Amino acid sequence: MIVDPGMERAARLIDRAADQGVFPGAEALVNASGERLLHYQTGYAALVPEPETVGEKILWDIASLTKVVASATAFMLLVDEGSLDLDATLGQILGIQGDLAGVTVAHLLSHSSGLRDWAPFYKDWKDDHAAFLNALRRKLRKEKIAFVPGKGQAYSDLGFIILHEVLERVTGSGFDAFCRKRIFDPLGMKDTFFVPLEAGKPRQESQRSFAATENCPWRGRVLRGEVHDENAWACGGVAAHSGLFSNALDLERFALALLDCRHGRSDAISPGTLARFWSRGADAPDSGKCLGWDTPSPVDSASGRFFGKGSVGHLGFTGTSLWIDVDRQIVVILLSNRVHPSRDNEEIKRFRPAFHDAVMEALS
Repeated sequence: MIVDPGMERAARLIDRAADQGVFPGAEALVNASGERLLHYQTGYAALVPEPETVGEKILWDIASLTKVVASATAFMLLVDEGSLDLDATLGQILGIQGDLAGVTVAHLLSHSSGLRDWAPFYKDWKDDHAAFLNALRRKLRKEKIAFVPGKGQAYSDLGFIILHEVLERVTGSGFDAFCRKRIFDPLGMKDTFFVPLEAGKPRQESQRSFAATENCPWRGRVLRGEVHDENAWACGGVAAHSGLFSNALDLERFALALLDCRHGRSDAISPGTLARFWSRGADAPDSGKCLGWDTPSPVDSASGRFFGKGSVGHLGFTGTSLWIDVDRQIVVILLSNRVHPSRDNEEIKRFRPAFHDAVMEALS
């Protein structure tokens, strides 16, 4: 572990949070201008059925961080190479009619499509993930929208489920395979992957250690090495809105690679494309959403008080977050299993801003 003297307070906050039950365990990493100042792990990977401490090679269900690490990056690549126009509509790409016909890729990425946030589609799952996914896609084509696309903003998992199909239609590749070939493998992210399910059971990954998530009433077991999000699980474990497992070191590689592109040190993605994806409100007026990414809220932000105006990031329901101060080139990663053994534990809402403030105050 690495704890720069300036980061000792942040490390102690993580220890105290684990002791007080904010989460069983956590992994945090801070990198400023390419220098890793904090890499710290604490607490428990699991409490039930037996306590197990966080190990060096722990992997976390990063939940909605999937939206930025996999989905938004995949669409950046497609836009950059000229394979996709962000203003292309679902009518043009998928032949959808009705309410969704005029919804664009940019609307879906920026949560400005008018689609509702979530629905318990997983309750229709029986015993076949592929059949469920196909049926869900047919169902989503008939969804109604709550406002004119581009004229409002409402965070929507449904939009990203549709983006999953868009990417596969445009590339002719499976979502998982595309992300591995174009994102994870080139960046050396060996510990970032989806865990596909077979007949409702996770594959056994040798020499992997997953942090436990919820003792799930619907699935009747403590989840470990299978995605926590029920809709992603019913889709087979591979989804554009949730499903990735990763660790802090891989997410650091990812964030630093994007900063290299944004500041002209790499041509993997053009600075212009990154600027479009990271522009606040460009495709979702009067909101803090970018394309796939979020930005710090003006009041009570999970990122605290000190991230700069051009910062981007995202949260994950399982207790994860990634924030990047683009101008100052600061990366802050917090991974935890706060939903273990129950999702009712919401103490992380108070911890996140305090932790980020401690980090940024140390760096100032």
